Amino acid sequence: MSERRLIAAYACLVGMPLCGLVGILRVGQHLVAPAFVGGTWTMSADLSGAPARTACAEWLSDTNQPALRVEQSGSHAIVTLKNSQETTRSALVQGGTLTIITDATTPAKHRMANCTEAHAMYLDATIHSEGEQRVLEGTLGVTGCGGCGPVAFRAVRHVASVKGGR
Repeated sequence: MSERRLIAAYACLVGMPLCGLVGILRVGQHLVAPAFVGGTWTMSADLSGAPARTACAEWLSDTNQPALRVEQSGSHAIVTLKNSQETTRSALVQGGTLTIITDATTPAKHRMANCTEAHAMYLDATIHSEGEQRVLEGTLGVTGCGGCGPVAFRAVRHVASVKGGR
């Protein structure tokens, strides 16, 4: 009798969690993780479309390389532009794009008051690979700046070098 109890207990304590694990794996087998964009990025921007003296051109040209830092958790990211204000915005990684979330709750008059306000930055970029490197290509700019159109940019992620040795 005690042998049957051991077998029943074993089936309950090992078999049922194992069945649950198999069920969870089957349900999630079609999930796809978002592209990883975390890290530091060296950015080159085409400022030819922005007049040299606009706040937009000054805002983008005072960045230090690596110009972008992205911290990512799942599909959510925090993007920091390494300019004098350390402009930081929330972003989403969906499919092959990285997009800064615009703040729809901020009244437009406040967004347009000053081209260099942190909450006025926008970014929309596609994510792709070129060989071993991850690349962002898209537009970056400031909402509400009359003389500033979107600035095309290209950014390449820094890969930490692995030091050899034993």
